[in-house]
Amino acid sequence: MRERLSPHQVGVADLLDGARWLDQYPDSVVLLGIVPESLELGVTLSPSVEAQVPKLVSSIVQEAQKLGRPLTRTTNYERVDPLDRLDADRLVSL
Repeated sequence: MRERLSPHQVGVADLLDGARWLDQYPDSVVLLGIVPESLELGVTLSPSVEAQVPKLVSSIVQEAQKLGRPLTRTTNYERVDPLDRLDADRLVSL
């Protein structure tokens, strides 16, 4: 059974359908991701998903390069709390 999206969520199919309606459908679509073992809620990545992140990042970089958009590493944000990078004004406006 497919889970219904809330009015504020947009899925890939929705984006592609919108592009079709705007007559801006892409010539090709590449979807990259990781299939989790479980969809249980949690605050950390499971070990199996965490082990696949470097491969996913590498695939994203390769796809960007194919599109003429080379990516370069600027800073290592590994294991950094994302809230540490937000200021209070931006956090309140979320």
